[in-house]
Amino acid sequence: MQIFRHTRIPMLALCLLCVCVGCSAPVSPPSIHVEPGATIIEQSDHGMVVQVNITAANPNTEPLPLRDIEYHVDMNGQRVFAGKRSAETTLRRNDEHTISLPVVIKADQLTTLQAASSTVSFNVSGTMVYLVRGPIAEVLFDAGIRRPTKAFSGGGEITLP
Repeated sequence: MQIFRHTRIPMLALCLLCVCVGCSAPVSPPSIHVEPGATIIEQSDHGMVVQVNITAANPNTEPLPLRDIEYHVDMNGQRVFAGKRSAETTLRRNDEHTISLPVVIKADQLTTLQAASSTVSFNVSGTMVYLVRGPIAEVLFDAGIRRPTKAFSGGGEITLP
């Protein structure tokens, strides 16, 4: 019986935490849309930097802080880039924001893509981490226990020089 006496407090704390998390207002994830075009930002003998934009919208009545974005880009079915960046924004209530994702294409990949056609299709896929407000949600986020994510995917075409 000594074992049960030591587990009561942690079990009580766990139950209280579950009740508090369950009672918090539900938060909808952001909606994320990949813009169909891409822009060439920089070009050299070593490769090219392309900018792809995504638009994130907050359907909630409270601000929604966005954190990290992990993404990868395929062009003509070939993986050309994978990266991670900070979203660096908080979506105001019922608002949207455009976020630029840099894509680095190496010279050898660029040569292969240009050999096929000057117009190349691209697809961006990834996940965005966002923060649900509230003291318990923030503690769980900081501890790495609960990090809500939203997946996104979309694409378009870009004309290469």
